[in-house]
Amino acid sequence: MRAVSPIISILLIVVITIAAAVSFYAFTSSFNSMAKQEGSGSSSSLARELQAGIKILDLVNRSGNIYVVVQNNGNVRLTNITLYVNKVLEKNRLSYLDANTAGEIQTSLITSPGEYELQVTTEEGASYRCKKEI
Repeated sequence: MRAVSPIISILLIVVITIAAAVSFYAFTSSFNSMAKQEGSGSSSSLARELQAGIKILDLVNRSGNIYVVVQNNGNVRLTNITLYVNKVLEKNRLSYLDANTAGEIQTSLITSPGEYELQVTTEEGASYRCKKEI
């Protein structure tokens, strides 16, 4: 039985290495292009989204006007804070809420005592959903 010559074995190793490198490059470049298409494509907006957080603290009744108290529990300023009551968009909103502060959104969608499903969302991607009773 004859062995494979050293030149042929070196050529096979080089070809296999090049094929593996090309396959790895194709995989990583397709993965990067998919990530750019799915996301916003910028790492700063992803970091901002990870640092954004919001929470609904309470419902307050002041002289018949109902307010939803929300808190920015993240590390960035939140903008365009919208409220949904039982999946219906409230016309009132908060334009911004600084980090670690609370604010109120007046709602006309809560008209009687009962349990309501509340959700707040922000432009930065923060979202919070809960049920509150008034």
